[in-house]
Amino acid sequence: MEQFQQTIAYSYKSETREIEIGPSSSVELTLPPEIRFGAVGEMDKGVFFQSVDGVRLSATAFGAEYSSSDTYQLLPCVYLPSKNYEYYAISVAKEIRVLIEEGEEFILPPTGNSTVVLIASEDSTTVTITPSQNVEMIKGTTTPAGTSLKLTIGQREAVFLSSHEDLTGTHVVSDKPLALFSGHECGNMPFDLQFCDHMVEQISPIATWGIKFYTASFMTRQLDRF
Repeated sequence: MEQFQQTIAYSYKSETREIEIGPSSSVELTLPPEIRFGAVGEMDKGVFFQSVDGVRLSATAFGAEYSSSDTYQLLPCVYLPSKNYEYYAISVAKEIRVLIEEGEEFILPPTGNSTVVLIASEDSTTVTITPSQNVEMIKGTTTPAGTSLKLTIGQREAVFLSSHEDLTGTHVVSDKPLALFSGHECGNMPFDLQFCDHMVEQISPIATWGIKFYTASFMTRQLDRF
């Protein structure tokens, strides 16, 4: 089967670039450092990728800091007939790290926050966010756990949530597709491990979830975690 060169459009804020990629090949894009999230609330931080030629592609994101990194598969926009897009965030528990030295136990303070980021794929996207913990979604205003907040955001606009507590179970509903990411700035897994790592995954809408799964452990490991 004949394969053709394809074009990928990459846009951030007012900048749009087109990148050529050959068949069965890959291209690496280094994103500007200003897309990193710091303050909570709404901001224009989204980066949009599109196959101009309509050819299917696979995209993986990688983020690294000193001594910590994580990677995740980017998921394409999914359009549902119901126009009801529902998501649940996944993170890790508030870290309580216990170190045993000469018979003594030490409980260390948590490192970093549990985080959730949602980015609109289209303009005039209405989202309803119900956090599982008290969070500051609008600067200077705390939204209590279990209380819903409705926002309207534009294409590539993002909402950033951050908490010392575990944001697992934070519920997001939107009328248009979202890119929703959740994880932890520096989570411990297992929880009593001394060292922490950046964790992130993109979360798919629950309408795409399945009920059967296959998994495999590594041959050289005596125990495994799933």
